[in-house]
Amino acid sequence: MLEHQDRDRRLLPSVHSLLHNEQIGAKAGRMPRAFLKNLIQQTVEACRTGGTTEPTQVVEAVLQQLQKLEQPHYQRVINATGVLLHTNLGRAPLPVAAMAQAAHIATGYSNLEYDVDSAKRGQRDQRVRWLLTLMSGAQQALVVNNNAAALHLILHTLASGCQAVISRGELIEIGDGFRIPDIITASGAKLREVGSTNRTRLQDYEQAIDTNTALLLKVHPSNFRIVGFTRQPTLPELLQLARRRHLPLLYDLGSADLSACSHAATSNADLRPATMLASGVDIVCFSADKLLGGPQAGIILGKNALLQRLRTNPLFRALRLDKVTLSLLEWVLQQKLRGEAGQPLPITEMLQRPTSELRQMGKELIHGLEAALMKWECQVSLVEGSSSMGGGSRPGCSLPTLLVQVSSTRQRLDQLDRHLRQQPQPIISRRDGGLIFDLRSLLDRSELQAIVRACRQWQPGG
Repeated sequence: MLEHQDRDRRLLPSVHSLLHNEQIGAKAGRMPRAFLKNLIQQTVEACRTGGTTEPTQVVEAVLQQLQKLEQPHYQRVINATGVLLHTNLGRAPLPVAAMAQAAHIATGYSNLEYDVDSAKRGQRDQRVRWLLTLMSGAQQALVVNNNAAALHLILHTLASGCQAVISRGELIEIGDGFRIPDIITASGAKLREVGSTNRTRLQDYEQAIDTNTALLLKVHPSNFRIVGFTRQPTLPELLQLARRRHLPLLYDLGSADLSACSHAATSNADLRPATMLASGVDIVCFSADKLLGGPQAGIILGKNALLQRLRTNPLFRALRLDKVTLSLLEWVLQQKLRGEAGQPLPITEMLQRPTSELRQMGKELIHGLEAALMKWECQVSLVEGSSSMGGGSRPGCSLPTLLVQVSSTRQRLDQLDRHLRQQPQPIISRRDGGLIFDLRSLLDRSELQAIVRACRQWQPGG
């Protein structure tokens, strides 16, 4: 067996021969030889590991890798899943106007850390910090590259080597396998979990506090719900305990609503930093690319003395935002501050899209799909359903929507699903008793047209 494998591996063409292959040379064009050699070595190793030894197949594999280099990996996709803040699809889409402003800044020099009035060095985040304090009533604000970084910075600064007390029911996993306990440990703080998964009492916190306790930590259960036999201390109760024991209370909201008035469908009363800070919470942190509808960033709001300590931590420099993200965040915050006079954000428009508009979109899509799919004996219908916020923002909060459902007893709709995902602009639908397009998560009517065009090109079994 091993001798057979060794013989097959010896059939692999050498890197030297592939470097001089005419097809590869023509495809590579003027790529520097050192770069081409690295690509060939990686491809040959992948072929060896995968058991591909035929020389013509190895050459084809190299040509495919060269083809990939010519195409961007990141693509704009059509989100027909009904998950508005789809983490895998990039969460909140940004407005064209915001991107135009960021492009204007990025394609030239800027006053990123330069005070034009004084002709001296300035602070890169000064503008967004000011806007955030206006919107939240916080004494001070900081911005870093995401909310996990925000939590890490806070714990590293205020609780390194000391206890951070948290309920077991709030030790959540935030995505991609990362968990709150991991972040606490990595920050240098000592995790002190109290209570049980479903029930934690105030006395559990009180009994855990000792001379080595640095802070109380509360984490919003932003991506799950525990129901039934449950109990958690109220926020006022935790605040009273924190004040009595002279400890700061940190609240990781995960997502936050900074608008002047909340849209009724999203029930965001428990995600309002202004309310938390006014009640006495010392620090809150949350993501900018969830309900706020901005770029990826972590926002920290709270007491001036505490945030000044965060700012002077050398780790803050490693986590700071670049000029493009700051420009995008500034644009989003400006629109929020202007209220109804500001330009609506895509996430807000999708949240507030009325049923009448969804129904009209559904009629248009059905009309196009019937013409495209009836010849393949597919049925198209408009049904009621529900969308979700996604992104760990509002678990259990569903938004009424309308769905266009494609069904068939004769065709394999998984083939149509694959065909849609292979489009130049991939179309991501959902499967649930058929192929479903959720109208609430579509950005505009041009995406309806793209879906119809793609379905018109489908050849079953092709």
